[in-house]
Amino acid sequence: MTATIPENKFMKKYITFIIAAVLVLGASAAQADHHSKPKKEATAKKKAAPNKAKAAEARKMYAAAVKKIREAVKAGKLTEAQAKKKYAELRSKMAPNRQGLLKRFDKNKDGKLCDNEKAAMRKAMEARKKQQRGKGKKRRRPSRK
Repeated sequence: MTATIPENKFMKKYITFIIAAVLVLGASAAQADHHSKPKKEATAKKKAAPNKAKAAEARKMYAAAVKKIREAVKAGKLTEAQAKKKYAELRSKMAPNRQGLLKRFDKNKDGKLCDNEKAAMRKAMEARKKQQRGKGKKRRRPSRK
């Protein structure tokens, strides 16, 4: 019951083929196992948080500076005219974007935004955010529980 030479070559090729197939399919199966990989959401860096942190920090600095000016006026260290000058300097330093917003939304050209103008500005900003969300960004599906 010894195998003949042609059967021996066939078996050798067959076994080699089986081993190669197992190696290739085993590697593919390991790559296809997506359940063991960490979620992209967990490993992705959040970009929106630093901008919000910067804005919050800027608001705090502005509020602290305004409070300091008010206290100086109450203490008699500054006059009202000097305080107005300081407020103007602070606004120009802290909010360079303010002039562009005033130019765009101040319809009655009084240098201030009234309630209607503020509402129009908020509406335009919200529309801009919605438009940006729709461009190229995929919406996340709600998580399944």
